[in-house]
Amino acid sequence: MHGWWRIVNGGSGDPLLHGYERFLAASDPELRALRGVYVTPAPVVRYVVRSVFELLDDAFGVAPDAPGGAFTLFDPACGTGAFLHELVVAVRARFIEHNDPCGWNTHVGTALLPRLLGCELLPVPYEIARIKLAHTLRGDDLPEPERTRFRYELGPRDRLRIVLGNALDGNALDANALDENAADAIRADSGAGTDGAVAVVIGNPPYSGHSANGRAVRAYRTDIAEANTKWLHDDYVKFMRLAEERVERAGRGIVAFVTNHAYLDNPTFAGMRRQLMRTFDEMFVLDLHGNAKIVETAPDGSRDENVFDILPGVAIGLFVKRGIARSGGCVVRFAELYGTRQAKYDRLGATAVRSTRWTPVTSSAAAAAFRPARTDAPLGYLQAPSLAAVMPVSSLGVLTKRDALAVAFTPHELLDRLAAFADPRRTAEQTASAFGLPLRDNDGWDLAAARKVAANADPAHVRYIEYRCGDVRCYYDARGIVARRNRRVLDHVAGAERFAFLAGRQGGSATSGAWDSVWVTATSSDQNLFRRGGATVFPVILNGADDGAAQPRWNLSSEFVEYAAARAGESNRAVVQRRAAGYIYGLLNAPRFRAEFAGELRRAFPRIPVVDAGSFAALSAIGRGLLRVHLPTGAEPVVTFPVAGEGVVGFGRFTLADIDDAGYGTVVINEAGQRFERVHCHAWQRTCGGSPVLRSYLRARKGRKLLGEEIAAFARLATAFDRERTLLAEADEVLGALLNRPGGFTV
Repeated sequence: MHGWWRIVNGGSGDPLLHGYERFLAASDPELRALRGVYVTPAPVVRYVVRSVFELLDDAFGVAPDAPGGAFTLFDPACGTGAFLHELVVAVRARFIEHNDPCGWNTHVGTALLPRLLGCELLPVPYEIARIKLAHTLRGDDLPEPERTRFRYELGPRDRLRIVLGNALDGNALDANALDENAADAIRADSGAGTDGAVAVVIGNPPYSGHSANGRAVRAYRTDIAEANTKWLHDDYVKFMRLAEERVERAGRGIVAFVTNHAYLDNPTFAGMRRQLMRTFDEMFVLDLHGNAKIVETAPDGSRDENVFDILPGVAIGLFVKRGIARSGGCVVRFAELYGTRQAKYDRLGATAVRSTRWTPVTSSAAAAAFRPARTDAPLGYLQAPSLAAVMPVSSLGVLTKRDALAVAFTPHELLDRLAAFADPRRTAEQTASAFGLPLRDNDGWDLAAARKVAANADPAHVRYIEYRCGDVRCYYDARGIVARRNRRVLDHVAGAERFAFLAGRQGGSATSGAWDSVWVTATSSDQNLFRRGGATVFPVILNGADDGAAQPRWNLSSEFVEYAAARAGESNRAVVQRRAAGYIYGLLNAPRFRAEFAGELRRAFPRIPVVDAGSFAALSAIGRGLLRVHLPTGAEPVVTFPVAGEGVVGFGRFTLADIDDAGYGTVVINEAGQRFERVHCHAWQRTCGGSPVLRSYLRARKGRKLLGEEIAAFARLATAFDRERTLLAEADEVLGALLNRPGGFTV
């Protein structure tokens, strides 16, 4: 390894760079989170800077220490200057390696400083960045004799081209703060590549899902109906668009960003991915994982940690536009890094883009995914129809947007709440304050109109709703109270004989473990049923009879019926239709299925492969058994609640204690010792959509006196999860026989 790389890799952090972050964390954590004041760890910065140097060489034949400085480097959210500082250190290291202090002094004034641009919104990190860069140029971080020999004192003509202002809003830049030319270059998205230089945009822009910055990202919009487009307004997405536009104007360049990793495969960002692939010729994506929101773990089940003290997982994106005509499409390469924070630091500190093991990504134009997918899979999975194609009538569930008003545990509570909301003795402002609601919003909410609806509340509009998996509550189903009623599909769901499947489009948004984003409901359902990511409703039987006969109208596409009939060897289409619901539910609940297709389930709705008559019939019977225990009309519970008392849930955390040899234990809910008995370990650990079902049920009722029906519902749910164990084992036997056939099995 060259000496200059050894120097760049030295050091373990700088107190000046981290001091402000620690100060703000203690004094104003909300501002810290809002503005993304999280100093990028040195190994991450060094990986990015080294990679930029290698890409400059490989793609453009540009050396960072060459006279004339054939590149410009812009950090649009430079914070305390970590990336600018590291670039200066890395370039200086080359001159130190060649023992050329005179060349260093000439290069700084004529090539380096004029090519560095930075922008920072907050005054304190802006000043820290300036101080740190001056400190580095003076060589104060070097040992003697290098400190004296490679010392550069900023003269009156030297300018640190860092601007105080918001790079996303050119009009907000304070040109008088430092350098009018630098501010003009940033404000106009110009000054990059106008003299043939390669435009490099680098940094770690802030992540804020509710960004107040107004930069347009229309080019990143997607046509996916279920996409939650608010995430396209996250700050890092806007900074990505800013960087892309800057490189487009320059004609050639590199974007090197550390960002939230959500854009890599989330359907919301499909338009963003397609646009980036149109602009850039080559893309390198390194997923650092560490998503605490879904408690990510490594593939082997070991601990996975974030490289920052933040919840979202992160990724490094290196995007190259060569500026010459290309014959093919964009080449996307992917790599990922799991493990502890220190293990990731060690790996990043020893590698760069050239030494990272990349996997080429092949994906459809529609998905434009940045993660590789299998080109083949057992059971003919990749050729099988998606659940959305199998059951074409579907939509998201109810979106209330104001649960504190529209959702309650009982009809009586809900009607009382609506009466209080409509109370004419309160002003509109007092009501808004009491319920934590705005007077109006951009989604059509109008508090005054809603109060008129509430004043005439009709018990007939109170409906039951699967609010969370296994947690049925009630809501007031009326325009003006809830944001999206979605009755077109939900009207098909009406009781245990007219149930619906609930499935998540993208399992990776709910949990990093085995896919568990499927449930069944006999009522309306909440759009946010799962921990993260919407639950799509798939009614099993539709209103009205089929062709006027007494046969139910199944929500099954004719293509799927033909497909399943051919593979199951069943000529009677009615038999296929009757068995399909059980088959789908049995398949999607089988642990072996979830493990085998974990990668595919992470990114899209599950596919429904049918293999042969025996497995189709067997899984259908198993699925029907699961439906019987999961639906509210399941068998009588064996879980008991034997101790009399107030029944108030007194804890915020719950444990399963006194577990016997068969795996059954008790769950105590208050200091009086009231408890549920004969709760099995499997039931207690059971998750749905990323959340532990039984624990979530109790946590939601902390401080509340459990009604008799709530006690019964918990007991019934715990019993259902106990009884499903045998059925899930049977499903795994069926799948195991298919997957373990000699030579594998594909259709």
